[in-house]
Amino acid sequence: MDLARELFEESLRTRRLLGDAYGEAGSLMNLGNMESNQGHVPRAIELYGRALELSRWIGDRRTETLCNLNMGTALLSGGRAPEALPYVSEAVTLSERLGLKDLYCAAAASRAHTLFRSGDPVAAGPEADRALRISEERGNRLAQIVALTAKALCTGDSSFADRSVALARETGQTVFLCESLMTLAELRLRHQETAAAGTALDEILVLAAGIGALNIQARAEDLQAGRLP
Repeated sequence: MDLARELFEESLRTRRLLGDAYGEAGSLMNLGNMESNQGHVPRAIELYGRALELSRWIGDRRTETLCNLNMGTALLSGGRAPEALPYVSEAVTLSERLGLKDLYCAAAASRAHTLFRSGDPVAAGPEADRALRISEERGNRLAQIVALTAKALCTGDSSFADRSVALARETGQTVFLCESLMTLAELRLRHQETAAAGTALDEILVLAAGIGALNIQARAEDLQAGRLP
């Protein structure tokens, strides 16, 4: 990860020297993604904020949409769902307005998850249904994974989490697999199925260690200790 950080930081310096504001915004967002995956949420939020401000200033609406979505995701992973909600909602609005259909799928699925974590399961349920329907129509499997986890949380039905896990395995996306397993483990714990939850959490810890995702490791350890979200 140190090499990746060096490369991203070098890219950021180069973009600034060239006066490439579009590239600078993208480099800031890439750095934010890396910091978020490593569990450095405050740093990620700072970088996303800078990228968001710059993308708004230059009128790069696609990057602005991505920054809103990534900011919301980082805040949510840091347990700050109410703060995340305006960002993911803005991502939904912008992506719909701009006709960015796949990004809209991802943003809608993320908003369903964020609504649930913000304590509004009544609003989250229909949002999860809509996000799942749209992502299936688009064939957007990553958005489907997020929508299925939101659906699982809203209904308490672990079969949706099982579907999310299976789909995440098919895509080969480790972060998405970890998040799906996390939802499955949470539901298993809520249903007093501790052995099954432990199996999912053990896998998460191995996967997260392999990609250096310290934030995911910390959340899995919280669940192991019985600290539910």
